[in-house]
Amino acid sequence: MSVRKQCELLSISPSTLYFSPRQTSAFDLYLMHMIDKKYFEKPFWGVLRMTDWLREIFFVVNHKKVERLYKLLDLKAIAPGPHTSKPNKAHRKYAYLLRNMNPNQPNEVWVTDITCIPMRTGFLYLSAIMDVYSRYIVGWSLSNTMTTE
Repeated sequence: MSVRKQCELLSISPSTLYFSPRQTSAFDLYLMHMIDKKYFEKPFWGVLRMTDWLREIFFVVNHKKVERLYKLLDLKAIAPGPHTSKPNKAHRKYAYLLRNMNPNQPNEVWVTDITCIPMRTGFLYLSAIMDVYSRYIVGWSLSNTMTTE
């Protein structure tokens, strides 16, 4: 029986019989080593920044090669998740009551904000409550997760 007929019976493509994966080149292995070392120092660097760094140290690479090596090494830049400020449609929306108000004494109006602080191994989230008139920080909290607590 021919190879073609056997492949038809097994429902596989004949090209799978003849395909042999290429070995990773020594240059790619060295690049992966360099990327891995630098990623350990700067895990927040993405493909484009890593490509720029490799070019600075005289490697001729493009972002497509670095992206392929990132996937091969299973690396991803550490960054805050998308849509962290997206409102929930089920939540009630309140009118903005401070439009024509000018606070002229302490403890009349407070504001709050959350900011993301990049760290070596991830991110910290700083939440602060501030008095608008005196600009005094009433309270603050630091956390490594964005939970309601």
